[in-house]
Amino acid sequence: MRQYKTHLLFIVIVLAAALGCNLPSLAGQQPAVATPASPQTAAPAAHSPAPPASPTSAPMPNLSRLLERIGAARIALLTPTEGVGAHPRFEWQPVPGAARYTLLLLDAEGRPYWAWEGAETAVYLGGGSQPPPEDSAGPILLRPMQWYVLAFDAEGKIIGYSEKRPIAP
Repeated sequence: MRQYKTHLLFIVIVLAAALGCNLPSLAGQQPAVATPASPQTAAPAAHSPAPPASPTSAPMPNLSRLLERIGAARIALLTPTEGVGAHPRFEWQPVPGAARYTLLLLDAEGRPYWAWEGAETAVYLGGGSQPPPEDSAGPILLRPMQWYVLAFDAEGKIIGYSEKRPIAP
């Protein structure tokens, strides 16, 4: 159960970082506490929200540096960046010792659109090992997006990561 909670917390942190969310309590700061106020006496917010993540920036520059420091491997993404169709096959180099991978596909605004987790190093959009029928329901790639992959060992520790990579139909 502890391993599951650790993995879930890591995924939340990764998603928050990918979305450019401000997580002050994780940085040792006290989070802002909202208190009711009348419209005439309302004070300005203590801090501004973080600016949205740029869809063309690295997924998490600070996280990437941290992962480099702990010795996580850099994952090479193999899928072409253009001309992949509506149901692309995402493929990447395996990481020695990886028990599973997490793939995250982000929309043009940097928001999660689709996620997958499994032991394979290739998956079609929608989650299968075979291309889905063209008329199938589920996620489809209609406009440019970005994706990245994280690798985990059997204990749930991150051992590999990729940079964001664009992908377009």
